[in-house]
Amino acid sequence: MKFGPIHARQKSLFIRLERYLFLIIWTFTRRKIQEKGYIIYYGRRTSYGEMGELTNKFANFLLSNRFARGDRTALLLPNCPQYYIALFGTHKAGGCVVSLNPILKEPELEFYFKEVKPKAVVLLDALLPLVKKSCWQLVLRVRSNTHKLCRVLV
Repeated sequence: MKFGPIHARQKSLFIRLERYLFLIIWTFTRRKIQEKGYIIYYGRRTSYGEMGELTNKFANFLLSNRFARGDRTALLLPNCPQYYIALFGTHKAGGCVVSLNPILKEPELEFYFKEVKPKAVVLLDALLPLVKKSCWQLVLRVRSNTHKLCRVLV
């Protein structure tokens, strides 16, 4: 049997189904093994239950700040628990995640912000000394130009 090309409408449906399936599996697993360790980061253990609560809080925070289905969250985070909280929370709020390398330079960040037009940007506070003032000015400039960015989270 030969199948034709997948149309954009079908791709959109597949992406939404994939996201919902992921959230269903995540919720089922979290409820089944709440107390088991999900992440151990620098000796601190975070359980599935704790992670579920934190992701729900993040999703509710986004939704309370005019975040709508299909909006984007840019994550300038290393591999840490906050990344997963923001990732799952954004998915729960119906948004899309754009992962950016936290050591990108200003021209690269400017390119990604212009292309992606995120509604929220999440940074790790430990990275603040590494981020130049010009990058903050860039974020604020993009915020004033697009009128779409609602929050910069640190």
